[in-house]
Amino acid sequence: MLRFKNSSNHDVSELSVSGRWRSNNGHALVNAALAGLGITQLPEMYVNDLIASARLVTVLDDWEAPPLPVWAVYADRTYLPVKVSSLIGYLSRNLHLA
Repeated sequence: MLRFKNSSNHDVSELSVSGRWRSNNGHALVNAALAGLGITQLPEMYVNDLIASARLVTVLDDWEAPPLPVWAVYADRTYLPVKVSSLIGYLSRNLHLA
């Protein structure tokens, strides 16, 4: 079940999606959309250039999916390298979704 929110009036709708093919790989989903197999929902980093070049088009522009959580998983805080700690701090400051 997918949940979508209408950005213009804040209605929330649930949609049951089925099909003969599915994937959790962004590149495979892009290739499927380019091949005309259907629509997909992907982060902008996968599709910005394809939309700009008109190889893909946006649909359902007034609807958005709820934000997904992001986790930083690491083995042990006791010996956490400074680079890892810095990355976690950066992500937590910059991945806030409005």
